[in-house]
Amino acid sequence: MFPRNIALGHPAAPTLLNWAIHGCPTTCGPNWTPHQLTAYLTYGNHSSTHTPLATQAIQAETDEKVQAGICEAVPWSKIRLTTPPTLKVSPLAAIPHKTRCFRLIHDLSFSLHHSSGSFSPVNAFSDTTTVPHHSMHELGHVIPRILHHMATAPADTPLFLTKIDIKDGYWPMRVCEDGKWNFAYTLPRSDPKHELIVVLCLMLPMGWVDSPPFFCAIPETARDIMHAYEALPDLPPHPLEHHMLNLTKHDAALLHHPPPLCLHPSPPALQEVYIDDFIALCPAQHLTHLQHHSRAMLHAIHDLFPPPDITGSTMEDPISIKKLASEGTWSTTKEVLGWLLNGQQRTVSITDQKFQKVTSQISTLRRRRRVPMKDLVKLQGKLNWLSNAIVTGKPLLGELDMFLHQHQHQTWVTLPSNILILLQDWHLLIQQLHARPISVHELLPTSPPCKCCHLV
Repeated sequence: MFPRNIALGHPAAPTLLNWAIHGCPTTCGPNWTPHQLTAYLTYGNHSSTHTPLATQAIQAETDEKVQAGICEAVPWSKIRLTTPPTLKVSPLAAIPHKTRCFRLIHDLSFSLHHSSGSFSPVNAFSDTTTVPHHSMHELGHVIPRILHHMATAPADTPLFLTKIDIKDGYWPMRVCEDGKWNFAYTLPRSDPKHELIVVLCLMLPMGWVDSPPFFCAIPETARDIMHAYEALPDLPPHPLEHHMLNLTKHDAALLHHPPPLCLHPSPPALQEVYIDDFIALCPAQHLTHLQHHSRAMLHAIHDLFPPPDITGSTMEDPISIKKLASEGTWSTTKEVLGWLLNGQQRTVSITDQKFQKVTSQISTLRRRRRVPMKDLVKLQGKLNWLSNAIVTGKPLLGELDMFLHQHQHQTWVTLPSNILILLQDWHLLIQQLHARPISVHELLPTSPPCKCCHLV
């Protein structure tokens, strides 16, 4: 991440430049004692990393990150006698992944229970004075604003949607020089006689509790830059725009061909950001409208996440080209954050995967009756998300919210009959939403959700 071009004129530019040059500040609590450090080194990594295939995957990914300057590998023998005071070594977990063998998780929340007591993990501490938590305040309003825009956009103009993904999670964000010692892990060893290698994360790790706020400040700023680009009458071509303009025959037929000689500007597109996803809705009449918005989005993203030909990095483009080709193409139908949106018919429904996952969880809780409190809290979060497209959803959550508040200190709870009936009602409502997409006009509130500027 390094702001340039129009981004340098943004009010957040000085802060972002400071992060880019000196790294994000990292405060991870008191230094570990030698006893705690030894205990974590002895524990090593979680059991999921002990298989030969997982060990090989960890070694390969670490080698790639070291070569790209994302990580630094240090033999333990070189720092054992002069251990940096801020060194904290947390375990890795290898989770099976749908597109590759494993997804590596740096478990910075792992509390180690030792014979002499319990040790607090890195994520037990967070300095709210340096972390821009306000950059995440708008995440819960993204879907309501999208649905409101779908309902209020010109009815005689097809609404096209796109989605651009930033790859590699939080890796574009550097940590400060001293902060790298807080985010260390060790490479699994097939033979205990082999040298112990400590790997330091030079960029924000995925497992750190404060990585999301730092990262979200960048896409939120990029959204402002997109608006600045959109206001310009002409934009230079972007090398990736063809991925977004490869419309299907159905969607291309909805546009006017050829555009008139005097082309009126497109109505403003709605730009939304959800962590590393840029989402746009554009009521376009001509392909040139979509081209203009595509260039505005791509130039704005590259103004904050420069491509390799600018940075000289061996990493790939910060924009996921694979997802851009599959999900970034402008379309009147698009899956966005688990919702199936139709910009032509102005309807919303849930994906098959979300439907199966939520209804299965409801059925499991109703069948068991005595359930872990954490499972019920997770379900409440999913139902709150679903209530965005269920007219009676918010009122129905009241009874469940009250039950959770009354039993918030319990680990296990027995579901009373009224909660069981409530879950049955939700099951039926979700089935109806899955079977029949709902018109966004039925969900239209009296005013759009508040959209405030929450930058650094």
